[in-house]
Amino acid sequence: MICRIEKRQTTWDILLPSPLRSMLRRLDDRIKELSAKAVATSDPPELEKILRQLQVALHEQSERVRKMVSDYPRVERRSTKKD
Repeated sequence: MICRIEKRQTTWDILLPSPLRSMLRRLDDRIKELSAKAVATSDPPELEKILRQLQVALHEQSERVRKMVSDYPRVERRSTKKD
């Protein structure tokens, strides 16, 4: 039996240029890695270190998304009047 794995395109895949998608994926992978480490550790000082790194990575991700959204062209919505 042959199994096919298909990569589904996300909105980000369609809207973002390739270098930016790669950068966001690397950051997303880093966040996943730090989250897994935080769950796995039982050493409080190590957990503090990991959580600080995770906080920095999450902040960076939110800033990047904020920048992307601010650079994205705005579309004016038409209002519909109800009688």
